[in-house]
Amino acid sequence: MIIKGHAKRAGIEKLEAGPKGIVISFRENKFANPAGLIDFISASGKTAKVRPDHKLVYYARMDKVSLRLKSVASMAKKLAKIATEAAT
Repeated sequence: MIIKGHAKRAGIEKLEAGPKGIVISFRENKFANPAGLIDFISASGKTAKVRPDHKLVYYARMDKVSLRLKSVASMAKKLAKIATEAAT
């Protein structure tokens, strides 16, 4: 439920995690704080990028399911924080 709450605040429509990373789709391909998202992607180096289909991809080795869950929760929390910073 914690991940779902963060995802809702971040405007995440779909979140997929696998052994190579996380793929995130935003509702209506929009993010509440585009400048904050760009800063996040820039700070991530080659670890994060936006694909032409407007999905955010975060590359990370996550062979264990427990690590995927922790990574998804962390990513959703970070994106929710960035999205809510747009309101302030």
